[in-house]
Amino acid sequence: MPPKKVYNKGGGHTPNQKSAAKITKKYKTCGKRMSPQRREKVRRALYDVSKNNQSIRKAAGENGLSYSFLYRRWTGEVNEYKMKGQPPVFTESEETAMAKWLCEMSQRGMGLRMCEFLDFVQTVVNKEKRQVPFKNGRPGKKWYYAFMNRNSHIINQRVETALELKRSRVTKEKVDAWYDRFRDFLLSIDLIDKPNKIWNADETGFNMGSNKSKVIGPTRRDLGVPHISFGKQRLTVMFCGSASGQMMPPFLVYPEPKPRGYNPLNGSLDGTDIAYTKKGWMDRATFSKFVDHFDRHAGVERPVLLLFDSVSSHVDHDVFMKAKSKGIELYRILPNATHLMQPLDKGVFGPLKSKWHLTSRKYCRENPGKTIGKDNFAIKLSETFLQFYKPLTVINAFKSAGIYPVDSTVITREMLKPSLTYTDDEAANVCIDIEETRTDSQEESGEQEKAKGALEVFQNTLSTPVRQRYAYQIEEGLDLERQSPCFDVYKKLHEKAYPHDRDLKEKSRHTCSTSGLELLADAAVLQLDTKQPVQSYLQEDSDGIGELSDTGDVPMSPVLTESLVYPKATNCSTRTRLSVLDTCPDHLTSPESIRQFSLKQLETVKSFAKKEKKS
Repeated sequence: MPPKKVYNKGGGHTPNQKSAAKITKKYKTCGKRMSPQRREKVRRALYDVSKNNQSIRKAAGENGLSYSFLYRRWTGEVNEYKMKGQPPVFTESEETAMAKWLCEMSQRGMGLRMCEFLDFVQTVVNKEKRQVPFKNGRPGKKWYYAFMNRNSHIINQRVETALELKRSRVTKEKVDAWYDRFRDFLLSIDLIDKPNKIWNADETGFNMGSNKSKVIGPTRRDLGVPHISFGKQRLTVMFCGSASGQMMPPFLVYPEPKPRGYNPLNGSLDGTDIAYTKKGWMDRATFSKFVDHFDRHAGVERPVLLLFDSVSSHVDHDVFMKAKSKGIELYRILPNATHLMQPLDKGVFGPLKSKWHLTSRKYCRENPGKTIGKDNFAIKLSETFLQFYKPLTVINAFKSAGIYPVDSTVITREMLKPSLTYTDDEAANVCIDIEETRTDSQEESGEQEKAKGALEVFQNTLSTPVRQRYAYQIEEGLDLERQSPCFDVYKKLHEKAYPHDRDLKEKSRHTCSTSGLELLADAAVLQLDTKQPVQSYLQEDSDGIGELSDTGDVPMSPVLTESLVYPKATNCSTRTRLSVLDTCPDHLTSPESIRQFSLKQLETVKSFAKKEKKS
């Protein structure tokens, strides 16, 4: 019997894989400061020993800690979060500020790779002339992985998503204004509660081959796993779906010439239509044919609403007039925001393309050397569509885009952070998180600072739902005093921490003051002043553990503060020539839109007549 192979838990058994696993483990576990996960274990173990009367050995075993490690922290020999080794290069507040800066930069579309971040740290260290154990002031991979591990609750390595420059300039104000106009328009035509009359149309391209993906293959890295491609041929398909979950038969757009030896619609879905263009793309004449296709399948009740993007192939005066005569109201989505607001892009094309790639891979395996072409594309598309289509998928796509029901909150400011680079607000160019790390001793009194610290520690002893409920009760001014002793302490600490809050004074004007609670709040502040952790002996709402910072109010480096800024576009205010599409209303079949396009068409005719006259 051959010897049994022993596989490495890191993911492989070859020497290179074992070496890579050891290096990865070494980088993940190194670091002179505790990670947030280990801090949580220490807090939980100390809480179990002090509050639940557990033995130190049992608490250490339940939280994955050694007995001696927990014993030294319970007896006070060492600080709760102290680690062996030399002190870190940057303080905890400085690392937190850098982590938040990296997170914000990535959300703005200007994220830093590992080498770029290490160059940034080297620049700060050399400029400040800080004493560091790095060669030439540049940290290595060991410090980088330790930094990522210590701040894993804030940042992580992510894959960037491609975003066009025009799309990155869409602001939250423009999006909210569009949703307000769209809601008013639905109310004006009485379609606010009729999802079966709200449609969205968009075209997409299908590759004749499949995309490469992860497959089962050999373990040896020197053996390749090829993916056979079939060129770059694509066919365009126009889909249309409603907010009620219905999908129209597809509208195909093929490149010329029109085939004569076969019917390209064999095996297609009932009602499928086809058009031919020079390049196989949608143009104005083809979009006019699609409006007729839409009119045949949209039902007999009018009016109906058709949402689409305002590309040049969809904008034509004759098409608008035809749609208006058929009772079809054309409404355009906000330009350069279709990736966020178009339902078919948000939740339909993704799962549909996934099914299509599976169909294409299956066809290539069953027919080696052949590929899907114009002769059998329709039947393969119908097979894919039947596997994909679920009414709930289409309904959720409209909901996620905020089209039905109309909801502008689905697009948050975090989704539109790249636009902050092009705004005129100077405050957007400053790292706000840096200001939060600075001390407030010059603005607030010492007693108020102590009360804030005590309140923060007390909040950390509460679970998240309880903490959120207490904050809501304070904000709304609910008179719940004497019903929960834990809430009474929270309220007294809040009053001491924020004495200048006028709203809080107004809301708590008629509340009763309890001398015992005042003394308990003062005791909490006194305990924080002596750097003793606040321990709540109340049995209610005590399922969370507080966290104390081991760094104190350490001021940040001025050089680092000046470096943690966000880039700002300088030429974002340049004027561009506006077209008629930029100035017309979003309702393209409205009288004002038709009038503007009629005037534009008249100017085009006059200009052509002048050129003909000169010639």
